Amino acid sequence: MLRNNKISCIHNGSFTGLGNVRLLSLYDNQLSTILPGAFDTLPNLNLLANPFNCDCRLSWFGAWLRSRRIVTGNPRCQSPPSSEKSPCRT
Repeated sequence: MLRNNKISCIHNGSFTGLGNVRLLSLYDNQLSTILPGAFDTLPNLNLLANPFNCDCRLSWFGAWLRSRRIVTGNPRCQSPPSSEKSPCRT
């Protein structure tokens, strides 16, 4: 559990080789964007309460969330204002 640690960046490969991890909780950190592939090895993930910036850099994320079905809860966009509080899945 990495909850409430002010984590703002996750690099690809950060969680590679963690085959015993069943749930990674990054709840209430400072993640605003995620690079494709950052969580591909994880079976379950909690990304709630992060200030996601749902701009073009995160446009792939909604489709990834829908296809993987691994996220607990429903992460929401914080910015831009037109997307504020919208689910990241859209």
